[in-house]
Amino acid sequence: MFFAGRGEFSSVRREFLINLLIGFAIFVLLRAPFVQQNGAVAAARDAVITWQMDRLTGLDAAPRLAWVNIDDAAHHAWGVPGETRRDKIAQLIAFAARGRPAAIVVDLDLTDAMLGLERDDDVLKRYLESYANSCSACAPLLLVRTLGPSAYWYAGRGPALQARRSFLDPALGTSPLQPWTPGRIAWGTVAMDRDPDLVERRWRLWESSCSAVGPAVVLPSVTLLAAAIATSTPLTSVRGALDPHALMCVPRAAASESRAGPTPATTLRLGKTTLTLAEDDISRRLFYRIPWKPNDPNATAPAVTLLAGQITKNSRAVPTILAGRVVVIGASFSASRDIHMTPIGPMPGALVLINAIDSLLSGDNLRQPNWFVIVLIEGALILIVSAFFAYLRPAWALTASLATVVVGTLTVGFVAFNSGIWIDSVVPMLAVTLHEFIEHVHHHMKRLTKAR
Repeated sequence: MFFAGRGEFSSVRREFLINLLIGFAIFVLLRAPFVQQNGAVAAARDAVITWQMDRLTGLDAAPRLAWVNIDDAAHHAWGVPGETRRDKIAQLIAFAARGRPAAIVVDLDLTDAMLGLERDDDVLKRYLESYANSCSACAPLLLVRTLGPSAYWYAGRGPALQARRSFLDPALGTSPLQPWTPGRIAWGTVAMDRDPDLVERRWRLWESSCSAVGPAVVLPSVTLLAAAIATSTPLTSVRGALDPHALMCVPRAAASESRAGPTPATTLRLGKTTLTLAEDDISRRLFYRIPWKPNDPNATAPAVTLLAGQITKNSRAVPTILAGRVVVIGASFSASRDIHMTPIGPMPGALVLINAIDSLLSGDNLRQPNWFVIVLIEGALILIVSAFFAYLRPAWALTASLATVVVGTLTVGFVAFNSGIWIDSVVPMLAVTLHEFIEHVHHHMKRLTKAR
């Protein structure tokens, strides 16, 4: 009863061939930029990716990372409202360094000196000077470079950003104008992309800092630097992959006259993973496998989480547990104003950073399959849908086609997603719906022709 009585085999075959032509025409149409970049399509893709990502949440405890968490208890004990005492930061770095980690990331703003607490600032400054100049066996230390408004604009894009100078730069011999200076201490950025709904879904692995007319200074993120260090990736390789992404800096008056497209995609080998560095939304989508559950006593995210207050009290905390890991020193205390909205709920900035580093180390950066695989998948889908619409009634054909796409998303698509490959199911669903509409119009026209 499901079959539409459309005449003999030759008639069905003709319908099948017509459906094939319609399918290929839709395939070409939906690959057009105005469809791929459409806001509604992008929102639907985000929803599908978020759903797939939710299935993976809590399945990873970041075995190669550790978090030294400055929580509310530590913050209250240290007695500096809204800030983190700099002498305590030096103590936490020293503790982590004794554990011989792969790298140490300090996810705290060290741009400005603290008014009235200059003595604490001096303690940190002297310690970091010693770390940079005398500690040849110490792990690389990554500090956060913040960004502020620039007097220039990105050519063809809008207002530019400029890296801010830290009060520590003179003592460490570092500068926002020379981010690639070799040394034991390096600076990187931590900004993530924030969507209009204030949710951070995409990482920013580099920033262009405009401080003069011409090519911008490309600043690596601490996420990328930490993953490169943990995988023994040379800094020259990181710089070579990022330099092509430098934007052009122009005076504001000339910004409207400038034209600039996306920077070219580059690749970077991180351990066994080839990372694609591009501006598209898919490749920058951040995996959130590690949730934030502060009220769950059984939650350990990541698996190695040490409380800063216990370390600074000279408790039984043992630094050897940090051996070989990337250690992130960051805050979760409520007054830090460092809570971010993610697809899996609110999360401290340090844990966002841990999720990002873990994604790079696990090869979780999303990428689309190559064109051969895309054409193969789309071609198979066109054949299946064309057969459905040739042999089944339109309503049943639409149901069967959508069910095929959904089942594929839940099986093959999910397995691929878990390996970092995203197979688009939004455009195929749109194609099936459009195919059904064209099929409906086609049969309506046939009926009108027969009536005449």
